[in-house]
Amino acid sequence: MICRVMAFYGMRPGEVKNLPIRTFWLMSGCVDRINAQRDMRLLIVSNSSQSEEGARSLSERLEKE
Repeated sequence: MICRVMAFYGMRPGEVKNLPIRTFWLMSGCVDRINAQRDMRLLIVSNSSQSEEGARSLSERLEKE
């Protein structure tokens, strides 16, 4: 768990060990959520690139964000 947080957030062992325990678990739990969001974005981009209409729709959606 510590190595996962270190790798994802680019932290050193001492930095992770000095985190309050609640902060550590919050950060650890966010790793999966952030990765899932990235994966969903990649999936949407991949699927949208299959057609001109899909690409246009994605472009409009991203402009709103």
